[in-house]
Amino acid sequence: MKKYVTARLLKEIDRMVKGPDGLDGDYFIDAQDWDKEWEDNIVVSALAEQGTKASMNVQFKGPNMSRNVRVNLLQQQGTWKVDKVEELDR
Repeated sequence: MKKYVTARLLKEIDRMVKGPDGLDGDYFIDAQDWDKEWEDNIVVSALAEQGTKASMNVQFKGPNMSRNVRVNLLQQQGTWKVDKVEELDR
């Protein structure tokens, strides 16, 4: 995952996993389950870029379950990497 995710985020995920409550689901989709309908129903917003930082909203749409997250990217050594995923549904 080091190719696609910042070292900072990898450390954060590791702390979550080892924390008292653990990591209760998939960090990147902010959900415990994957809806098969999402495979053909992922909507990504335009990339908002500011220098070495960027973000985009990603919607996983399904008839039974949908998720909305913001993916924050950081440019490191010429490569965009995921630095944080924030849920937008709450």
